[in-house]
Amino acid sequence: KAVHWWKRASELGHAEATRMVALSYEHGDGVEIDGSKAIEWHVKAVELGNALAAGWLGNAHYYGLDGLTENDDEALKWFRVAVELGDADARKPSWWEEVLSVSRSMVHVLEANLAAA
Repeated sequence: KAVHWWKRASELGHAEATRMVALSYEHGDGVEIDGSKAIEWHVKAVELGNALAAGWLGNAHYYGLDGLTENDDEALKWFRVAVELGDADARKPSWWEEVLSVSRSMVHVLEANLAAA
């Protein structure tokens, strides 16, 4: 039932509710597991400004999760978006800086790997 309300909140532009729908599809919480829908909803969450969703997409592309193939260029793109959105979010909780530092580190690692290729 929660997924129904998260979808309604998403329709109203609520980024975190949109990310929760994505996670529901990823884990099968209240819906069937569906990797492509998880990705689709994470992209929607990013479009609404959710940095955690961007970091998730970076990981999904880096590790080849939910049916994606490993792709460092796409991973780098999404980690950069996570950093950009995270830096812009003045309301971020104290733990967010640690999460953001992972995205920053991944940007540096992927930039170095792609430059060396």
